[in-house]
Amino acid sequence: MIASRAAYDGAAGPPPNTDQPGVHVRRLAAPGVAMSRSLPSRLMGEGLFLSALCAAALRGPRPDLVLCLTTPPFLGLVGRAAANLRGAVHAHWVMDVYPDALAAQGWIGRGGIVFRTLRFLARLQLRGAAAVIALGEGQKARLEPYVEAPPAVVPLWSAVPGPAADEDAARARAAQGWEAADTVFLYAGNMGRGHRLDDFLEAARRLGAGGPRWAFTGGGARAEEVAACARREPQARVQLRPYVPRADLPALLAAGDVHLASVRDEWSGLIVPSKVQAAFAAGRPVLFVGRADGDPGAWVEESGGGWRIDAGDVDGLLRAVEAALDAAERARRGAAALAYAAAHFDRERNGAQLAALLEAAADTTGPARSRIST
Repeated sequence: MIASRAAYDGAAGPPPNTDQPGVHVRRLAAPGVAMSRSLPSRLMGEGLFLSALCAAALRGPRPDLVLCLTTPPFLGLVGRAAANLRGAVHAHWVMDVYPDALAAQGWIGRGGIVFRTLRFLARLQLRGAAAVIALGEGQKARLEPYVEAPPAVVPLWSAVPGPAADEDAARARAAQGWEAADTVFLYAGNMGRGHRLDDFLEAARRLGAGGPRWAFTGGGARAEEVAACARREPQARVQLRPYVPRADLPALLAAGDVHLASVRDEWSGLIVPSKVQAAFAAGRPVLFVGRADGDPGAWVEESGGGWRIDAGDVDGLLRAVEAALDAAERARRGAAALAYAAAHFDRERNGAQLAALLEAAADTTGPARSRIST
C-alpha cells in the first residue's frame, strides 16, 4: 500500500513504513501544504505527492492489481497508467466523485471547458477498470456517466465495533464538560465543505439556553462557523472541541445522545460521510440534514434510526429536536440504528465482499494469483 504521510487533521503524520499482518504500508513524504485549506497550496502539495507516487508505483515487484482511491483528485490516472505499464489490471474504490465535487464547491463551472476536460479525464481513469466500487446506491448513480459498467456497491463500516460501556461513556461526558442532565447533540468528525452546519446552528440559536447542548468535535473547513457561533451567542450552548484520539472515539460516540450529520444538497452522492455508520454502530440515533435520495438520508429513513430533514427546514429540524428530547424515543431509534448497522455496516462481512470483488478483478486476465497491490 502506497500512501501519503500527511495526516487528515494536519498533525504530524505516521512513520514512513508500517508493517501489518500480510500488508506492507509505504508512506511517501508529504509537504505541509498538502493538507492546506488554500487551494493553490493544496494543489501544489498534491502535485508533489502524485509525482512521488508515479516513481514509487513503477518500482518493486509487479502487482497483479492496482487499486486506486480518489484523493488526490484524478489519482486514478496514475493508477491506470502504472497498471498498464506493468501488465496489471486496475480497480477503483471511489470515495469522492470528481470533477462534480469541484463544481459543487464552486471552484469550476459546470459546462465550461475546464469541467468538460476534467470530465474526460474522469472517464479516462476508469476506462477498462476491472472493478469500480461505490459507497452507496446514491453515489453509484452519480458515477454512472463515467463508467462502462454499473459500479458495485459496498458501504463503509464504522471504526467502532459496537456501543461502549456506560461507565466509559460517562467518563467521556465528564471529560467534555457535559452535565449528566444534558441532552447532547453530537457532531463528531470532519466539518468539510460538503457538509451543512447552518441549520444546526440556527436551531441552537432559536432554542438558546433552554435547549440541548450542541457539541462539535473535529475540524475542517467549516469548523470556524461553529467557533464563530459559540463566540457570538454563548446562550446557544454550542461547543467546539478538537478531534479525540482514536482510542477515545468509542466512548465519545456513546457519550452523545443524538448524533448530527449532514450533506449539502449539491454534494449529495459526490461524498458519502461515514458518520451515520459510526453513530449507528454506537447505538445512537442520527439527526440528518440532507436529501432523501442520498445514501445517508436513505439509510436514516430506511432504518428508522433517526430523523431526516430537508436542508433549510429549520422548523422541521426543531420538531425533530423536540422528539429527540424524549429519552424513550431516543432509545427506540437507537436500537433500530444498531440493528441496521449489524445488517448493513458489518466490517467483517463488508470487508469480505470488498476482498471478493478485488480478487475476482485480479483474476480477470489469468489464473488465480497470490498478490494484490493497492
